[in-house]
Amino acid sequence: MNTKKITVALTVLIIVIVGFLIWYKIKFKPVKYKKAKVEFTAEIFYNKIAAYYSQGNLSEEKKYLDKVIQVEGVVTSVDTLSNHVVLNNYTFCSFSLGYQLKSINIEDNITIKGKYVGYSSLFKQLNLDECILVE
Repeated sequence: MNTKKITVALTVLIIVIVGFLIWYKIKFKPVKYKKAKVEFTAEIFYNKIAAYYSQGNLSEEKKYLDKVIQVEGVVTSVDTLSNHVVLNNYTFCSFSLGYQLKSINIEDNITIKGKYVGYSSLFKQLNLDECILVE
């Protein structure tokens, strides 16, 4: 009787651990392995999100939060120390610290894929995290 309870408890524990590991691997897969949910130019995406904010329609913005977005635009700022790029003056793209930005120059037209983490009404810019260059 006691071994039966232990066997059932261990089986349940193993199922829970395997389920958690599968969920974790899916949820936190790096951006470079994820397909972009939507693709925009930086200008169109900014106008869309800014319009939601000006109308007070924040529920519409939530459908993009923590989703992988692909954005194309013109580089207006590059900071190789903090590893970020700004597209069209209002899309802030943060790269991991090991990512090399030396090949990116101001006025280059580039495509970036990253996780949308929100809109800064203070700076009037979109924020993308875990960005990578799309070739």
